[in-house]
Amino acid sequence: MTPVDEQLISRAQSGDAEAFSALLSHSDARVVQIVHGITGNMPDALDVFQTAVLKAWRGMHAFRADSSFDTWLTRIAINEALSHRKKATRLRAVPLDEEHIGELESSNDAPDSGLLREDSRRHLEAAMAALSDRERTVFTLKHVHEYKIREIAHMLDCAEGTVKNYLFRAVHKLRNALS
Repeated sequence: MTPVDEQLISRAQSGDAEAFSALLSHSDARVVQIVHGITGNMPDALDVFQTAVLKAWRGMHAFRADSSFDTWLTRIAINEALSHRKKATRLRAVPLDEEHIGELESSNDAPDSGLLREDSRRHLEAAMAALSDRERTVFTLKHVHEYKIREIAHMLDCAEGTVKNYLFRAVHKLRNALS
């Protein structure tokens, strides 16, 4: 943690909203993207993110510098997103960002490649929707956001072995669904 971050955290813990906003500005877009991957749609993701930010602000006095502010906020947001999904009455497919679809597909310039991409996208979204919330979260954090196993374990407050287990099951289910 940088000295500037330490100062911002100290000021935010004293009730300085500008310092809290400065801390938030470093991670808000990335955290919204992670929450979007869990909730499946942007309006819900923004609602969940707003709730997480309010919880972080209200709990700022309890923040311990065991981890970075970014990791702490991400953990709060993930927990909020998982709670939100549990409360949802219907299962929704998780839409993937266009940039990540491109990574999963080969570039094909054939005239029907657009149809193939759309079909691949639907299959991938259905396969992702079939994963449990934890499996989908771990898979997204590891393979989309490129977090290390150790970081994911810290965010989800579980053992590294548990994260590896969720990741293994997610990859296994996705391979079976997409083969």
